[in-house]
Amino acid sequence: MKPILPLALLSLFPLSACDQTEQLIAFNVENYAVLFPAARGSTTATTMPTNGGADYVGYANMEVSDPVARASDHYAGRSTFSAEFTSSGGTVEGTLDNFVVRRAVPWTEADVAYLAFDAATTDAEREAARRSLLEGAVIAEGAVAIPSTTITGRDFTATFDGTVSEGGSSLNVAGTGVGRFWGTDADGVSVLGRTATTGLLLTQDGTARGGAVEAVGRAD
Repeated sequence: MKPILPLALLSLFPLSACDQTEQLIAFNVENYAVLFPAARGSTTATTMPTNGGADYVGYANMEVSDPVARASDHYAGRSTFSAEFTSSGGTVEGTLDNFVVRRAVPWTEADVAYLAFDAATTDAEREAARRSLLEGAVIAEGAVAIPSTTITGRDFTATFDGTVSEGGSSLNVAGTGVGRFWGTDADGVSVLGRTATTGLLLTQDGTARGGAVEAVGRAD
C-alpha cells in the first residue's frame, strides 16, 4: 500500500487537480482491496496489548442514500487512528479525511461493483471493482473526527463529528458507530456506523439521509 500526502501538502507540489484526485482515489482503492477482506476474514482472537500505543492508517468510506432517486453519493477517503493501551483497556481516537466523492451513483451500478468485488480472487481484480465505483469522483473538503473514546475488551463506541463539502453541497456526520480491534496483537481496527442500526446521523444540505460510514486501518 502506498502512503499518501494530506491535501495541505499536496498543494505544495505541481500537481493538477486531476493528479490530486487520482492520488486520493488510488490510495482508497489500494487500501480497500487489501484491508476490507482482511478485516472481514479475520478469525484470529485478538490478544489486546496492555501497554504502549499504536497508529493505524487505512481507508474511509461513506455512503449517503437518496431513496427517491434510488442512488447514493459515495465518499472515499483515508482513515487514521491512534490508540493508547493499558491493562484496563485504554483509549483510541481517529480522523477520516482526504475524501473524494462521486454523486448520484445508481443503486444498480453500485450493486454490480460490489458483486464484482466479492467475486474477485486477486488484489488487482478487487482494485478494478472498487475503482469502477469511483470513476468521475472529485475532491471533497473537510474531515470527520472520532474523538478519544474508551476501549473495553477489544471494542469501543465511536462518535462521529465533522462536515465534508463539495460543490456547494455539505454533508454533516454525527452520531455513533461501533469499533473493534482485530488481528494478532490488535494490528487492525475497524469502525462501522449505520443510520439504521448504530445511531449514525447523516444530514445533507439540511435533509436527514440514510447511509453508512466505514473505516478500516492497519498498524503502520
